[in-house]
Amino acid sequence: MPDRTPVANFLYRNPDLYEKVFHQYTRALTDACRIVFHRYLGRPATSILDVGCGTGVILANLAGETADCVGIDCDPIMLRLGQNKYPQIGLRLGDMTQLNLGRQFQAIIALGSVITYATSGEALDHTIRNLAAHCEMDGILFISLWNFGIFLGNSELLRQTQRIKIDDFVADLQTTYSFDLAAQTMRRCRKWMRDEKEFAEDFCMLQVIFPRELTLRLALSGFEVIGLFGDPDMAVRQLLSTGCYIVARRIPR
Repeated sequence: MPDRTPVANFLYRNPDLYEKVFHQYTRALTDACRIVFHRYLGRPATSILDVGCGTGVILANLAGETADCVGIDCDPIMLRLGQNKYPQIGLRLGDMTQLNLGRQFQAIIALGSVITYATSGEALDHTIRNLAAHCEMDGILFISLWNFGIFLGNSELLRQTQRIKIDDFVADLQTTYSFDLAAQTMRRCRKWMRDEKEFAEDFCMLQVIFPRELTLRLALSGFEVIGLFGDPDMAVRQLLSTGCYIVARRIPR
C-alpha cells in the first residue's frame, strides 16, 4: 500500500486561523476554478471533487454555482471545522492514494500542491490513476502545485521570513527549504516565533515534479494536458513565479 510522508503543520491544528491566513490565496484559487470551468467546460461544473480539500472553503465558495460538491482530506481536524461550518457540501476523510468513492465527477480539483505530498513515484501514480477513475470522460482535472524550477540557481529562496498578523494573532515565520536531488524531494521546515521564542514547528516532504514529467504521468492514466499557466489568473503561460497551474481533460485511452 502506498505511503504518504507524515506532516506537522501548526495551521492544520488551528483551522480557523488557517482560513484567515490563507483567505486571499483561497479566493484566488476559487476564481481560478471559475476561469477553468468556464474556459474548458463553457459553464460551471455540474459536479466537483476536491482532493485535499482542507476545511472545504474553496468548495464552499463554489457551492452556489455547483450543488454537487464533494471534498476529501486526510486531516480530521481540518475536516471537522469544515463539516460544521459548511454543511452544504459533502466532506469526508480519505487518502488520495487509496480513493474509491464509487462515482465520477465532471471536474476534479487538486490544489495547493496536494499531489506532491505523494512522495514516491508509486504513490503519485496511484493518486493520478484514482483521479482518472473518478473523472467523467471529457471531464476536467485542475492541479496547482509548486513551480519547483523557481528554486534552481536561486539560493535566496531557500530561507524566508515573514510576519503573520491576523486579528490578535501575531507571529514571525521562518521557513527553510532543502532538496534531496537523488530522492527528488523537497523538505520544508517552518518555525513559528513570538517574542523571539519558538512556539511551534512545521515540516513536510514534497515530491519534486516538473510539468513535463507530470504531463507524461497524466497521459499514462488517460489525461491530456490542455493548459499550463504560471499564475492563478490563468493568463501567463511562462512559469516565472512560485506557482504552476495545470488543466487536463479526461480522454479515451
